[in-house]
Amino acid sequence: AIGTLYDQYIQVVTTEKSGIKSFDDLKGKRISVGDANSGVELNARAVVKAYGYTYDDFKVDYLSYGDAIDAMKNGQLDAAFFTSGIPNSAVSDLATTEKVVVLPLDGDGAKTLLEEHDYLGEATIPADTYNSAEDVKTLTIPNLLVASPELTEDAGYEITKVFYDNLDKLEKSHSAVADIDRDKAADVKVTDLHPGAKKYFEEEGLL
Repeated sequence: AIGTLYDQYIQVVTTEKSGIKSFDDLKGKRISVGDANSGVELNARAVVKAYGYTYDDFKVDYLSYGDAIDAMKNGQLDAAFFTSGIPNSAVSDLATTEKVVVLPLDGDGAKTLLEEHDYLGEATIPADTYNSAEDVKTLTIPNLLVASPELTEDAGYEITKVFYDNLDKLEKSHSAVADIDRDKAADVKVTDLHPGAKKYFEEEGLL
């Protein structure tokens, strides 16, 4: 890894008219877990397991964000998993026609996930994100900037330096850059830091 970027929020989204208010209410419902074997689907599988269920307890579809939103609008789907920064544009689109409900990921299920996956964190999705009734607790997973192991140390160093020294300029191109914390960029738990990135962070006193 070159370094950590911003957190993605695990969002289990439904609508007020569905009557679903908790994760347990999803049992027997039609849910989308994202494209098969995608990051979203892997997260969904871990969440389902942590809350004591399997896919057999639901009517599972493997849909993209856009298709999941369309299916919810058409009454063909009850809920869907989204793993992204906030707000997610597809969920925001749903919020233009429906009252969006984001289910809380807390309690024993969340505790199990945090114990089993040390890269997960806790966070709150503010109510005004999708014009929801209240803030919602959920879990986050970090986005990483990843390099090929074949990238030379010098090139890895230059990429890391150019990127993390210029976050203020990059933010003008993508608002999510505002959520990148340079001081925590070297905090990578799921893989090794690239040697060039490690050199940069050591020089900057960030490792």
